[in-house]
Amino acid sequence: MYLKENIRDTSDARPCCEYRGRFLTDDPVTVEGYWNSESYKKLRELFNKRIMPHECQVCIDDEKNGIVSKRQDFNKDFYNEAKYFYDNKLTECPPPLYYDIRPSNYCNLECVMCNPHNSSSIDDRYRKYEDKSFFLMDDVYNGTHDDGWVDYLHKNAEHIRKVCYAGGEPLLMPQVINSINWQVDNGYSENVDLKFLTNATIFRSKWVDLFTKYKRVEFNLSIDGIGDTIEYVRFPTKWKVVEKNLKLFKELNDKYDNIDVKVIPTIQLLNFVGFHKLVNLTKTSGFKIDVTPVYHSQDKDYLHFTRLTQDIRKREVDLIRKELEDYDPKEHNFTEDMLISLEHNDFGLGEDHHLFPQIVKFWDSYNPRKFLDTFPYLDYLLKDSNSFKESA
Repeated sequence: MYLKENIRDTSDARPCCEYRGRFLTDDPVTVEGYWNSESYKKLRELFNKRIMPHECQVCIDDEKNGIVSKRQDFNKDFYNEAKYFYDNKLTECPPPLYYDIRPSNYCNLECVMCNPHNSSSIDDRYRKYEDKSFFLMDDVYNGTHDDGWVDYLHKNAEHIRKVCYAGGEPLLMPQVINSINWQVDNGYSENVDLKFLTNATIFRSKWVDLFTKYKRVEFNLSIDGIGDTIEYVRFPTKWKVVEKNLKLFKELNDKYDNIDVKVIPTIQLLNFVGFHKLVNLTKTSGFKIDVTPVYHSQDKDYLHFTRLTQDIRKREVDLIRKELEDYDPKEHNFTEDMLISLEHNDFGLGEDHHLFPQIVKFWDSYNPRKFLDTFPYLDYLLKDSNSFKESA
């Protein structure tokens, strides 16, 4: 918000990818005009008063549950700069040092925790879906796929310390490789940290030479499980493809000193059981793992892990603890507070339980792996909530 800007398209920018709700309330402005718009200034005023707004609930929840939040992680990486703005309480800021760029929603997957605004595949699916009473956030994608961010990024290239490309799936986007080529050709890459959030279904071997020209490159692989779990949760992922690409990413990590690869799964209702298998895979394969709970999807709580009964969660957390016994603590972000929250947070069906059959119906309309065949132990979530409470 003082140092980092998240740019989605010409109609949307926000302080962080986790910021909940619409951010820009000004009249339409250019990408360049976002940074010191009235929306940004008002938000900075709140933070200058040491107030975290409810739109920052993801970081609030992470910190409450013993998880290092994106806010804390960023402030650690940019400690001196963050301290300057903390002490001086500015509302108008110089150009960002860190750009989080989401050029479009172009994506090859339809992840259960995603929405049309962030996945073109979900957007295409939902446009054709007959039940228009459905509740998918933002309904269809209304972005422009405008590349105004390119000129903005290049204009401020001398200030850049870090660029993150996400999506959608950034390794499928021509705008991304074009921007990387420009940074390399114009001599800026050697001072820039480059970061990708990728679903690991794509590996760009022809881009590797460009990566070596950067100060540092970080690949964050969004892999939420193995086998049947990932093939359902991140449809139409093929686990064999991800397995193959994991080996290629590992070779990249080991060969180049400036390239780091880590796995960044979410943990939620559908991948909680069996999560220890993913922990085992990252441990035995030599990857770092950085886990984040899903609190809301589509602004609804239907994927929250507390919808799992505590006996189910206890069994899985016990298995995770077993895997962590010989896992270097520097290579994972599990803390005792986090494990306690995963196991002991109160069970509840959630405020949006009544909507869950709708989302399952949507998933089952296209996924050959049917919900109850894949997650038979979650059958209680498709029952009437009152009858379940009586029998629980």
